[in-house]
Amino acid sequence: MNTMSTQKIFEQQKKTAMRQEKKKLRKKKAKRLYALIVLVLIALIGISAAALIRSLSQPSITIIGSDDLSIGLYGTYIEKGAKAVFKEKDITSEIKIKSDLDTSKPGTYKITYLCRNAEKTRTVKVGEKMDPVLKLKGPLNVTIGLGEEYSETGYEAFDKMGNDITENVKVDDNRFMKTGKHELEYTVSDSQGNSTTRKRVFTVTKNTLYETTGLPIMMFHHVYDPADPPYDLQARYKNYISKDLLEEMLGYLSENGYYFPTWKEVRDYTEGKIMLPEKSVVMTFDDGELDSLRYIAPALEKYRIPATVFIITKNSGEKKVDLYGSKYVSFQSHSHNMHRSGGLIGKGGVFTALPEEEALEDLKTSVAICKNEEAFAYPYGDYTESCRNILQKAGFICAVTTKGGRVFPGRDALLLPRTRVIGGEGLSQFIGIVSPGEPVMAGSWEAYYPDEENENRVYEQNSGNDPNNGMNGQ
Repeated sequence: MNTMSTQKIFEQQKKTAMRQEKKKLRKKKAKRLYALIVLVLIALIGISAAALIRSLSQPSITIIGSDDLSIGLYGTYIEKGAKAVFKEKDITSEIKIKSDLDTSKPGTYKITYLCRNAEKTRTVKVGEKMDPVLKLKGPLNVTIGLGEEYSETGYEAFDKMGNDITENVKVDDNRFMKTGKHELEYTVSDSQGNSTTRKRVFTVTKNTLYETTGLPIMMFHHVYDPADPPYDLQARYKNYISKDLLEEMLGYLSENGYYFPTWKEVRDYTEGKIMLPEKSVVMTFDDGELDSLRYIAPALEKYRIPATVFIITKNSGEKKVDLYGSKYVSFQSHSHNMHRSGGLIGKGGVFTALPEEEALEDLKTSVAICKNEEAFAYPYGDYTESCRNILQKAGFICAVTTKGGRVFPGRDALLLPRTRVIGGEGLSQFIGIVSPGEPVMAGSWEAYYPDEENENRVYEQNSGNDPNNGMNGQ
């Protein structure tokens, strides 16, 4: 074989080797590319799966109305809210709204609806001009006393064409029921459906001098079943009412929308911090004997009317609280063992004669059994200034006497009058007592006169009401 032939064979072998090498490289690249594609696909599948899992674990929030709104300066924004659904269950009640909206300043604001780990945002753009125009006359910040009438300083409104639409302005009720900061809204709408809302800010201060109908605190004692009358019914007839009459009274209060303030609200009312609805009444029962509680408690539950039962805790106090304490039956102190003789004032109740330390210990025991320390009923209605101060030191916020009359702002919350419910009277008398009547100026002679006129209101038909008997009496 000559040299030329050998050279050709070598070159062919070299070319063949190079082709095979290139082929191997191509295969390697193909494998790498395939592996990369597989990895990318796996990653994409993972991301998609994670997104799917996330979407399945998140509520779906749908904004009600437009996602993007534009309103004029001071424009009326009505929150339409959003709906939230999770796994086909409506969880709209879980939505919380976060907003920085300030219609008094031009700008773009966001209202975010949050529910669990999901959120949705509505955008509200506030323009630089009012549409329609609503101008408030007089100061935008006003200070008035509770119960005082606000004398409107005026306002005017115009649509974008300059037409006077003042008569379309609607104003909120300006009778504020409690002290503190309040806003009074003025709103006007034009024929195009555009609306503007302006506000005055009111600072309402404490005040005990305004016209009011007063608050009746009703004083009941014993309740009985006519089919099974108690042995002492005739002896203490004025202290008893039938369970049927009690239900009629409670039914009347329920049907006529009466409000039943808490003792904290009674205290705030006397201090001029809050006003109460005209149809307000406090229901109280003294002594709370077991024979009466078996009728009182079910009746209050039936009509869903809260009442206070003042008990002498020495007399089966724990048993009474355990058996009948509820949302509608609040046991408060009538003392632990001070419903007995030993004093020289009034009917001779011992509270007026006890040393402060001994009286405070009695009250502490009573409160522990009642599981309440808001209100106290003076045994037999007897008290001195010292007794009142002892109650204050013990932490009571209200205390009731047996003096007649309604409670008005400015009264001492630890010396509150009550109106006695007398056995033998019917529903019509009760209605007359609890009905609002004509308002009078708190602190005036008319507000206090009934205390003298109605004091004790045939309070005792003495037989059967021996103050020496801790089980009976007031």
